[in-house]
Amino acid sequence: MIRNKPFSPRERLLKYVDFALKFGPIENLDVAANDLSFVQYYLLDIIFPLLLLITLITVLLLSFITRLARKLFLAPKIKNE
Repeated sequence: MIRNKPFSPRERLLKYVDFALKFGPIENLDVAANDLSFVQYYLLDIIFPLLLLITLITVLLLSFITRLARKLFLAPKIKNE
């Protein structure tokens, strides 16, 4: 089956090179990622706000737990006169 392929790899390469030489670069075949900025390409515009949100939620949650633990586990100070 492999030996009966319609074109050998060499013939296929020559066809592609010939096509590229005739028509040059074709804009429709370019990858869309070529036009993205650095921030968009690495999804930094998505990752940074998510990290900020996660950090904010974590800080608020830890603050709440700390205040709750202080109220529950620390005995109120009673003045002795």
